[in-house]
Amino acid sequence: LDRKLEPVISSPIRIFATFLIAGIAIYYRLQPMWKAAENSDVMAMWNSTVGTSGVVQELKCTTKPSEFDGCDPVRCGRYVLDRLVSKEEATQLIAMAEKGMKFGGSSGGATILDLNSGALSVGNKFADIRLLVKNEGMEQLFSYDEVKLFKSIKNRIQVEIEQKWKLTPGKLRLTKPVFFSRLTDKRATTIPYSALIPLL
Repeated sequence: LDRKLEPVISSPIRIFATFLIAGIAIYYRLQPMWKAAENSDVMAMWNSTVGTSGVVQELKCTTKPSEFDGCDPVRCGRYVLDRLVSKEEATQLIAMAEKGMKFGGSSGGATILDLNSGALSVGNKFADIRLLVKNEGMEQLFSYDEVKLFKSIKNRIQVEIEQKWKLTPGKLRLTKPVFFSRLTDKRATTIPYSALIPLL
């Protein structure tokens, strides 16, 4: 009789123990993310608005002198702004990214589409999207209006930075590559992607 009752009695205990172990495992898995969130400064939430003046976070500039004349930073920080790109323009940029990325896609982590060089993540490597487009019998991927929009937004960013940080107009040079990136929940399979993901 005792042996027949044993599974009935121990079953709730087993269920409780399973949930307890799962809860502990989840807690320890999420704890580093919670600590990272506590230690980071949130400037703006994805669904919030920061107004026309934006939000600035002052940062300490590097003390290492630049090898180029006039390139030593005087004021450093981060700047979040709503008004630079409209919703319609953001939608167009996303459409451009999706149009290009359909020709490739990384095997894990981030998919990169560099608009200057034409480099596109394909598996664990990069391919020239211009060649991929030609192989599909297309003359060009992006229309004149799309390229014009992209350049316009890039120039707006440059002017906004120059004005906000009181730089001499025309002195600022944006870095290359200028690229679209798409992150997935897949683990990065190459070293460059593993190093790049925390920066995006």
